[in-house]
Amino acid sequence: MQGAQALLSIFGGERGQDQCEQLVGSPGASLVSLELPGNRRSSIAPQQRLRKEVLLLLQERGLDEALVEELPTKWERIGDLVILPGSSLRSELWKSLGSPLWKIIAECLGVTKVARQGPVASTGTRDSGVEMLLGEDGWVEHRENAILYCFDATKCMFSSGNVTERSRMGELNCENDVIVDLFAGIGYFVLPFLVRARAKHVYACEWNPHALYALRRNLRASAVEKRCTVIEGDNRLTAPREVADRVCLGLLPSSEGSWAVAVRALKSGGGILHVHENIKDVEEEDWIEYLTKSLQTLANAQGRSWEIRVNHIEHVKWYAPHVRHIVADVWCSSFKET
Repeated sequence: MQGAQALLSIFGGERGQDQCEQLVGSPGASLVSLELPGNRRSSIAPQQRLRKEVLLLLQERGLDEALVEELPTKWERIGDLVILPGSSLRSELWKSLGSPLWKIIAECLGVTKVARQGPVASTGTRDSGVEMLLGEDGWVEHRENAILYCFDATKCMFSSGNVTERSRMGELNCENDVIVDLFAGIGYFVLPFLVRARAKHVYACEWNPHALYALRRNLRASAVEKRCTVIEGDNRLTAPREVADRVCLGLLPSSEGSWAVAVRALKSGGGILHVHENIKDVEEEDWIEYLTKSLQTLANAQGRSWEIRVNHIEHVKWYAPHVRHIVADVWCSSFKET
């Protein structure tokens, strides 16, 4: 018996399912199979193995065994890198364990590099605040939905929690579409548009030099660089006009500063905007109304006689308590003559 079935056998019924989801639900928490006597196979979650190995280390160093209760129960795995929560293992006691601790974590979680999350830089380029704990650098190769993302996790952001939205964009039929991505980053949505949705062409706007380097590398790795134009700089100054069938606005907590840019980027007949936002759950309806009216005003100011409506709201993930990352699919179309 392997994987989740083993956990269900151990815990039983619905409780077993809950325990299984808790232990292996995060991207980094895969199950590790161990051989037992008698050629029987069982499974142990990385979280359990980690507690056991760290407990042995604490005993060897004569430290309080109760410290194991401070071990993280969740983490993010990107390629061969595990990123621990920002509050994890920061006391002087943990620091005193040094490299042996990080090596145990890497071995138990099946990676070669360990890092800790840090605050995102407040600069406009939103540089990553990840701190390396084990490994020479933060470069990772992360494969998701048959797409390879290569980047330096200490310089560039990557959210595993947005996987469903990247997948959704890749499932669109964009064979005849020209797309403008106003916040391309390392290619979070550019690559799904090109590789899976088969977009005709993508204009990728980005101003973070570290992200630009990774973006170009990722385009070459997927052999789609000929269908992508990379545009460096502030999209409010550099974005193309009247070329797009779709515009992606994947900036959080809000992309409002570039809504006018997005309207200008659409073809004269209109198109679709994918507008990302962090919004309090109780304010979602008000925000949708505000978005629609704001885009209508911007379109009118640019002489565009469009009907604007929000056709779909995608709830991507909870960003914080009562704050959701949502994406509004906004249809902008010319009025039909009657």
